[in-house]
Amino acid sequence: MKHKATIIKYVVFMIVTLFVSSLLPIPILGQAKTTIEFFHYQWLEPGKKDILGTVVDMFEEQFPHINVKRTPVPFTDARDVLFTRIAGGTAPDVAVITFESLGKMMDSNYLEPLNQYIEFDLIKDKLVGSAELARGDDRIYYAIVQENIPNAMFYNKRLFAEEGLDIPTTIDEFFDVSKKLTKPELGQYAYFIVTNPAETGRMFFDLSKWVYGFDGRWARNGELTVNEPNVVKAIEMYKQVYDSKTVPWGIDKSTARTLFSQGKIAMCFDGSYFYEWVHASNPETAKELGAARIPLPSGTSAGEVLFLGIPRNAPNKAAAAEFIKLMLNPDIQAKYLEATRVEGAMKGMASEEFMKAYSWYQAFDGAPMIPSLAEGFEEFHPEIQQIVTNKVGEVLHRGKPAQTAMNEAQREIEDVLSRKR
Repeated sequence: MKHKATIIKYVVFMIVTLFVSSLLPIPILGQAKTTIEFFHYQWLEPGKKDILGTVVDMFEEQFPHINVKRTPVPFTDARDVLFTRIAGGTAPDVAVITFESLGKMMDSNYLEPLNQYIEFDLIKDKLVGSAELARGDDRIYYAIVQENIPNAMFYNKRLFAEEGLDIPTTIDEFFDVSKKLTKPELGQYAYFIVTNPAETGRMFFDLSKWVYGFDGRWARNGELTVNEPNVVKAIEMYKQVYDSKTVPWGIDKSTARTLFSQGKIAMCFDGSYFYEWVHASNPETAKELGAARIPLPSGTSAGEVLFLGIPRNAPNKAAAAEFIKLMLNPDIQAKYLEATRVEGAMKGMASEEFMKAYSWYQAFDGAPMIPSLAEGFEEFHPEIQQIVTNKVGEVLHRGKPAQTAMNEAQREIEDVLSRKR
């Protein structure tokens, strides 16, 4: 049944996008054949490769003089391979750009300015806030957002109803309902967090949700702020969650997500894509899902952003720009959201019918978010997240005071920067 539902979703997406193609300009006949290379790790991902492929198919039909070569690359290798190809003069025409590498690419003059191809003044009010990350000091856009993924709080409506509980909107309410939802004798817990520094990326992302939720930042205005008061407060709250025993101990995030899908965990902070994961794992639990904004003071969550750009030395920049423009078509944006449950470059693209069918998505629609990294120090992201998670591990498992641990983290990161810059 899951396979059948997936096929139906992609068929519907293809039908609608083919209809949209009839609304686009007719290409000029007799143009020379061009092949553009589209470099992306999603060509290796079931589901995503089909949805993205449908957009490419539509593009090739609308522009028969342009073929698209789909170049897959493993996610873990995408950044390094792209940098190597650009430096070596063999850049692809369209490339995925992770938010960790965007700043470095802009600073290195690796990306083609897009304003010469796209009239951003006509659409800037519709762009998601993360689009500003791809806008340089010169006010030029160097990439577009492909996926904008704020985190919100998924919750199991059945577990809340059984206890007669309201959905928490403050940190105090969160701790209160967590105690009532936790029943270790039944293997039931309120929430889950990542507590093992060996899961470095996942733990740092989890920490960022709490840090941003208490209005902290890993860096501000070009200065590291790993030990600022708001960060320390967030780490103390993270420790309080851990000590409360309302979260399962000694399991990794994948196992915790499985428990959530089995109805054994009541709440989690995650991206909108998590719904599809739960639905695939346990359709019955998916029927019980609700979502709300994360109940932390600032109202801002950590999130993930994925960009598409054109390398400055790409061989077919004009043709590549036509594809970028197609991705910004509002109809494509709406159908991409409906197929993936993930927001794209434009806000407010969810239709009334979609919101009615997936009411939980309202918690994500327009939610404020910040990417999980130390802004201005993106090239040192691996070192920063390793040091931070190791120090927070000492807070959780050895009882080290949060202020002491974050002071040590600040010094260690500064030492790394002094040696590598």
